[in-house]
Amino acid sequence: MANIRHQAHTQDFFYPLDNSAVFIASTTRRAAPYMYRVSCELDEPVYLPDLETALGRVIDRYPFLKTELRPGAFWYYLDPLKKPLHVCADTRYPGEYHNIGRWGRYLFRIRVYHTRVSCEFHHILTDGTGALEFLKSFLATYLTLRGVECADWEGIKSATSAIDPAEFDDAYADISRKDVPLPERLPDAFHLPGRRFSGLGYRVTTGTMQVADVLRVAREKGVTLTELLASVHLASLQAVSEAHSTRNFSPICIQIPVNMRKYFPTATLRNFFLFIPVSIDRRLGHFEFAEILERVHHLFRLNLARKELDRQIRRNVRGEKYIWSRIVPLFVKNITLRLIGRFKADKPFSGFCRPYPAFRRPSFAENLDRCEYLHHQLERHTVGHGRQSPCGPRLRTRIFYPLRRSRHSADRRSQHVREFSCRIVQPVKSLSRRTPKPVPCATSGASNPSTSGYIRPFPIRETSGMRTSGRNFPPRKPGTWCSSF
Repeated sequence: MANIRHQAHTQDFFYPLDNSAVFIASTTRRAAPYMYRVSCELDEPVYLPDLETALGRVIDRYPFLKTELRPGAFWYYLDPLKKPLHVCADTRYPGEYHNIGRWGRYLFRIRVYHTRVSCEFHHILTDGTGALEFLKSFLATYLTLRGVECADWEGIKSATSAIDPAEFDDAYADISRKDVPLPERLPDAFHLPGRRFSGLGYRVTTGTMQVADVLRVAREKGVTLTELLASVHLASLQAVSEAHSTRNFSPICIQIPVNMRKYFPTATLRNFFLFIPVSIDRRLGHFEFAEILERVHHLFRLNLARKELDRQIRRNVRGEKYIWSRIVPLFVKNITLRLIGRFKADKPFSGFCRPYPAFRRPSFAENLDRCEYLHHQLERHTVGHGRQSPCGPRLRTRIFYPLRRSRHSADRRSQHVREFSCRIVQPVKSLSRRTPKPVPCATSGASNPSTSGYIRPFPIRETSGMRTSGRNFPPRKPGTWCSSF
């Protein structure tokens, strides 16, 4: 579906949602926020005035991000926003629910804590590739304002570069085929037992490993890094399933998102991905790790074939092609899609493993330490692996899952994953849950921001037992560091 521009005012335009965003817009709720995070850490505290100046310059380069979600008679659409976007303080839990139904609200936010700059996007806007492109442009512009020489942007889009209209296209509609059958329906998979926590957030466990060691193990076994991590994830879920019940033989299936730009060249920065399933059937007995690795390796090759991808694209796009689905009012579409999302979409999957490409640090960004990616999780009881893209010789594997009421049982499930991961790849340099700590307070003109005293981070408001971030920064004075809130 092409972009639509008003003829009377060329600067006033709106965008139809892409194929993935149509389903996401109707099924977003507190239990499934669809918010994900890309972040980078610098080697010095963030200077807030320059950061907001960089944000004001870069956001005009990506006009599809300066939008809000608006309901129409038959479909949602993205409408432009005129008000500026402000940086806000980071909170304890990443990926919190973002009320996209409120008018005048951006679908992404910029959060800062000490040396960390985080961009949290709603999946309606873009996928990880588009979010990473924005983050690189944002940080490069900020570093130039801080005095870093940037003669060559090395492929990073600057704030003054030309805007390509192809960046806003819905690539799904351009490649869909009508003459292919639909993929087979997957059976219901094993899900983690226990009651889901009613709060909004994820528990995150981070393990740091050397990239060279992980790649060496993957090459010795003849697989890729993603296939190795997916196999570890499947083996860990199998250990949890066997420890929980000896009578539950439901299959264990994880979904792997695939960047479709590798198979269908396009310049779009909006959503363009598919999920491939990777599973083991527990009715066949216990799977050794070598068997899981071999099975995952061949399933990757099978599901990434062009014809298999065409089948999934056909299944996702066909709903928008029917005449009856176009004339159905939006509220009926919302009810139908929410029922599908609640009772069918998440049942075939036990977990999630997000492959993330290596982030190549530009030569002018020597003060950039690392880049992280934290994806949203399924609504049901699932465990996810997120890979941190290293700017050095380290790889961070992040184990995250929705908070649960039983902290002890959640720790036991996480311990299965940690112990198995440590047996496969050694050594694990550090393993900890990230919790914000008091940060150094810096004043205007201070050469070393860490020489002052410590204060608490920006306060977080408690509402009905749930932790939310309902405020922006207080009024700031020029020359203040971000670590002073």
